[in-house]
Amino acid sequence: MSDTSEPRPKVALLSILLEKRKLGWVMLGGGLVYFLISLTGIPLVTCSFKETTGYDCPGCGLTRSSTAILHGDWQTAFSYHWFAPVFMVFWAAVGLGLVLPEPWRGKFLNVVRKSERVTWWPVFLGIGLVIYALTRNVVGG
Repeated sequence: MSDTSEPRPKVALLSILLEKRKLGWVMLGGGLVYFLISLTGIPLVTCSFKETTGYDCPGCGLTRSSTAILHGDWQTAFSYHWFAPVFMVFWAAVGLGLVLPEPWRGKFLNVVRKSERVTWWPVFLGIGLVIYALTRNVVGG
């Protein structure tokens, strides 16, 4: 059982995936399967937001950008999506938090909860993504 001395933040993202381990594993596993299949060049899912509106959604380009980062091509990565490194760190943190043995897992979860409660980083990440999407759609990126 994980140490739960830190209270749950009002705005939670990473801590939810770590608390609800099955959900965390499903999200991480599904994302990895999607990412690995995308490396083959097989298009799996098209963005319904882009198909409907003609504009990029806040997540358009994250997979291509992450692939470019893994190939060491940072210039191309940033041309696809500026937030890919943030999401790569996020998913690495999910993976780490899911595999850590106790008591380290509980301590890690408490650090995550505190970071979400004190900084509200999930809110700022969401706002940043929306601003980024609006900016690149208006500027024509």
